[in-house]
Amino acid sequence: MGVSEVARLVQIDKGTTSRLLRQLADAGLLEAGDDGYRLGWRIGELGALWQSSVSMDSAIGATVATMAREFSATVQYATYNRMLHKPVITYAVEGPRRLKVASAVGEIVPVHVTAVGYAIASVLDNEELHDCIGSCEWERYIGNDEIDATTFANRLEEVRRKGWAVVEGQFFSEQCSIAAPVVDVGGCVHGALAVLLVPGANSKEKGRIGQAVREIARQLGSKLPPRSQTVAPSSGRYRGI
Repeated sequence: MGVSEVARLVQIDKGTTSRLLRQLADAGLLEAGDDGYRLGWRIGELGALWQSSVSMDSAIGATVATMAREFSATVQYATYNRMLHKPVITYAVEGPRRLKVASAVGEIVPVHVTAVGYAIASVLDNEELHDCIGSCEWERYIGNDEIDATTFANRLEEVRRKGWAVVEGQFFSEQCSIAAPVVDVGGCVHGALAVLLVPGANSKEKGRIGQAVREIARQLGSKLPPRSQTVAPSSGRYRGI
């Protein structure tokens, strides 16, 4: 809609309407184009958070809190949002040794540079994996290496073999994340559990933590109802992120 049309509908003068529309656009709630304003990217982000949070189970929160104590590390849970084909951080508990750099609850994180992204993608069926890969922008964050669809698919093979993923210094330079997928009793991926560490752990230590997170994720998944009993996924496609 153009400014004049919005002003007529809300019965506010054009000058005030134009100012309010610009403020909404600055907040991401609207997007300005050559032909007027339309809904912005933050509408989709809020929708993604809602869709993810309504399907939560108390077992997830309890598991995250217990892991934070046992691993003395920050632990997060990311739900896979099937509208955006991306993980959304829905639980986070800081361990005693607080990690300063971590994604906030409600944040939509990229698939190709996060351990939760790799963990979730490793258990998607072919159709969902195609949508997931298709939604990636392949933006380079902190790491030195470029990641494209082929590289990502090749790395997934190792994640599938081990049952857990590790990403160090790709999304945050001060973070090593180890994650495992959580699959509900109906066989659908629900999300991923992640332990966040400071970089520098040796491969043996990472392996020990990865195996432990994999087993905890498996146990958690056995407590989650099938997706059809929680929230039906949206069939819409969202452009914007």
